[in-house]
Amino acid sequence: MSNLKKRFVIIKAIIVLIAPIIVGLFPTQSAFACSCVVPGTPEEEFKEFDAVFMGTVTSISERPAPDHLSEIDKAFYPKVKIGVNVGQSWKGVTTDFVYVNTGFGGGDCGYPITGFETYLFYAHGPIDDLNISICSRTAWYNEAQEDRNYLKQLQELPLKHFEPENNSIDNKKDDVIILLAGSTIVFFAVASYLFVQNQQIKRKIDQ
Repeated sequence: MSNLKKRFVIIKAIIVLIAPIIVGLFPTQSAFACSCVVPGTPEEEFKEFDAVFMGTVTSISERPAPDHLSEIDKAFYPKVKIGVNVGQSWKGVTTDFVYVNTGFGGGDCGYPITGFETYLFYAHGPIDDLNISICSRTAWYNEAQEDRNYLKQLQELPLKHFEPENNSIDNKKDDVIILLAGSTIVFFAVASYLFVQNQQIKRKIDQ
């Protein structure tokens, strides 16, 4: 085998090895579709959910799925942990700080928390494992006028002080996104270079 042919085979092998690594970095839940019922009225949803409160997001971090879960269960496991400074609560939450969990979005029905904003939360689960999704009336507080009009008729719950484990702003989700974006750029840069080299070698072999 000539040196040109050897280089051609090596380049093809590198492309085959790199592609699965890059694909494996992306969440598997993108292969699934989110399906949920359209939320009801504020009154209906208040009765349905375990916790209804408003608060400002202070932290967003990744929450690994337990190893014992199946691959399908891991795909839908709420992998994002959100710290919230509670301003008002009408149901379920009685502390001035609480954590809620959600997915990355897309197929796992995760709610797209985009920054350290104030939200009206409708959450399911016990106080130490509250979960939110797009299948609810959870929304930016300023945009939830209908909900606010209903909730102001209800009695607020008194809030006790709760000191979180780490009260610093921690946005590991952004780190994951940056890593994925950087890896994708590197992949396409390497793939483009290898493709050009591959074409040049093929032309020399054909000559």
